[in-house]
Amino acid sequence: MKVYPTIMPEEALEIVLDQAQPLRSLTLPLTAVTGKVLAADLYAPFDYPALPTTTVDGFAVIAADDSPRRQLVGEQLAGHYDAKLQVHPGEAARITTGAHLPAGADAVVMWEDVVEKEDSITLQKAVAVGENVRPSGVDIAAGSLVLPAGSRLGPAEIGLLAMLDQQQVTVYGAPRVALLSTGDEVRELGEPLAPGQLWDANRYALQTATVQAGATVVDIGIVPDREKVLDARLTQAVKQANVVITSGGASLGKRDLLKDWLAAHGTIHFGRVFQKPGKPMTFSTVEDTAIFTLPGNPVSALVSFELYVRPFLLKLQGYTFQRQVVQATIAAPLKHAPDRIEFVRAKLRWQGGGYIANTTGYQGSARLLSLVGANAVLRVPPDAEQPLPAGSIVDAWFIAPQ
Repeated sequence: MKVYPTIMPEEALEIVLDQAQPLRSLTLPLTAVTGKVLAADLYAPFDYPALPTTTVDGFAVIAADDSPRRQLVGEQLAGHYDAKLQVHPGEAARITTGAHLPAGADAVVMWEDVVEKEDSITLQKAVAVGENVRPSGVDIAAGSLVLPAGSRLGPAEIGLLAMLDQQQVTVYGAPRVALLSTGDEVRELGEPLAPGQLWDANRYALQTATVQAGATVVDIGIVPDREKVLDARLTQAVKQANVVITSGGASLGKRDLLKDWLAAHGTIHFGRVFQKPGKPMTFSTVEDTAIFTLPGNPVSALVSFELYVRPFLLKLQGYTFQRQVVQATIAAPLKHAPDRIEFVRAKLRWQGGGYIANTTGYQGSARLLSLVGANAVLRVPPDAEQPLPAGSIVDAWFIAPQ
């Protein structure tokens, strides 16, 4: 079997992202675009508000009118615009918050600043032009750029779209991801285990991470170490998905058949990464489908997913990926790998003007508990002091969903 050169994590991520192009856009109902990315610039089709609108309950008046007493000539209620109502000098109209100003009025005096008697009011203070009024187009001007392409659609963005009556929205599609686990030792949940066998935790963990990243999942199941079965399942996965994620079979053992299949059917962009956990991780393309071959150890698989697969999936959906990297002070001495970069799972907290990092305990690549509660990995180079003393500052890469 070919031995692939080992590359740095930053180079691996660059290669991965270079292969990611946003998927074709599609038009969906406004109710179906939460969390998706806008695929085209959105310009305002009209002014918002369309007409000057009051911000308070009170009385619509003409500010330049210097007569303190004003005759009430009607009322303007929110949602019930009376186009015939008009305010002249010496007049006022009752108005409620959110209502459009009647013709002629250019200010609103609050009800507590007047004395009301039957069909008239007396102003207790002068009012300026535009007081308590939202001018036409003050929120959004007709023709202005409201949301640029690439905007992630959260509550505020979707509220804006609704304000502008955008019932259909053009967004980038969600990738289809085929998931499969490999190995004779892997069993479905509920099946009895023989010595040396284990239940398939990876597929469940990776499915959760994939859905969390906005993709849909095609479950290919468990594939035994048989060339014909592997060929059939991988061929099926490539036809059904934009991305294939496998776990297990990434190393150089005699029964690890994946790299041979990938080399025969597509292009292997890299086959090893200078990191712990996840050194055997492999990234390939077969036709237009990207294939991430993740190690079988649960932590190796999930850390590799966070560092490389999640950014790839986000870029397919139109996100501009930017890794959030901060400097953190380690709270306790830290032993680390002497032969490669180690991504140590940790919990970061903000304290005293900086980030403090506490590791999650024993960092074995099979100990999934080391990822429970972790919101970052510490990038510790092999040439760092061994062990790193408490108080040392390291780069921390956030791995929480972005």
